[in-house]
Amino acid sequence: MPTGRSRQALPCPQPRVEKPDLRRRWLLTSTAIGVAGCLALSQLVYANDECGTIVGNSVTCTSAGNNYTSGISYDPTDDLTMVVQDGVTITPSSGNEGIDITFPSGNLFDLDLRLYDSDAATDITTSGSGAEGILISRAHDVTLVNQADITSGNDDGMEIHASGAVTIDNSGTITSSGRGIYTSFGSLNLTNSGAITTTTSSSNGIFVRYAEGDTTITLSETGTVDTLGTKADGIGIRGFPGVEEKVYLLVAGAITTRGDAANGISLNGIDGHSIIVQSDTGSIITYGDGAHGIEISASNAATINNSGVIATFGNNSHGIYTIGIAGAVDITASGFMEIPSEM
Repeated sequence: MPTGRSRQALPCPQPRVEKPDLRRRWLLTSTAIGVAGCLALSQLVYANDECGTIVGNSVTCTSAGNNYTSGISYDPTDDLTMVVQDGVTITPSSGNEGIDITFPSGNLFDLDLRLYDSDAATDITTSGSGAEGILISRAHDVTLVNQADITSGNDDGMEIHASGAVTIDNSGTITSSGRGIYTSFGSLNLTNSGAITTTTSSSNGIFVRYAEGDTTITLSETGTVDTLGTKADGIGIRGFPGVEEKVYLLVAGAITTRGDAANGISLNGIDGHSIIVQSDTGSIITYGDGAHGIEISASNAATINNSGVIATFGNNSHGIYTIGIAGAVDITASGFMEIPSEM
């Protein structure tokens, strides 16, 4: 996927303007070629470090740089702590990420990224293909605390690729035409007390792909996940073949999907044990056809404890649906479950 890095032209030497007599036509032509070549080369130079130089493995982004029209991009070669202060506004041009942190190959270094916000105004707004709100690549451990409000017009709200432990605490509002929060590899501990909304097909609210460690997702009482498109699951987890990871989901907030084949929770290829606990404040509601409240497929044993609400309103939509399960599925349901009469 394109990185969307901003390009900054370097100054080129300017040719002297001379009267184009016959003796100097060749000289002017070659000078023009040289200037064009310099301009073409200058377009390949990236503008980085918009918040200043990294000092002592840390950098702070302040509102003095607003509106960060090139985004904020860093290529650290060591561990990094980045603080984005309250009041920062990031509105990059089309195709640029809001924040892009890319480590060198090897997944050797850790990132601690904290975005602070105290109002309801949108803090990161991106547009165009390949323009995530936040993109983190080739990290080892990642800690991300987000209070900011993020709108991604044509890609994921957050996309994180890390080989170690990923910890996310989101209390902000994420609105995305791609996936709301997407992580791959590593292990995951994610808490969402904010609002996640996705607007297009196949755009899960939270999507975990090929986790090499255990996955824990907590949707707190104030946390919401709302998807509008077809095949856009509220929470989707795809296991890593041959890795016996465990999945633990606690749903105390609200998951709502509105498209066909958009499950509230979808687990696929989980070789370890999956545990889903829905508290009495939790709700999973689907409106599309073939949109199950909870679907578990091609996985090992699972335990589901439902004390909340599971409601499906489309045709061929089950409250809890399992297929291709190798182990036992234990279900305890003391909550409310509603499914359509026409199946």
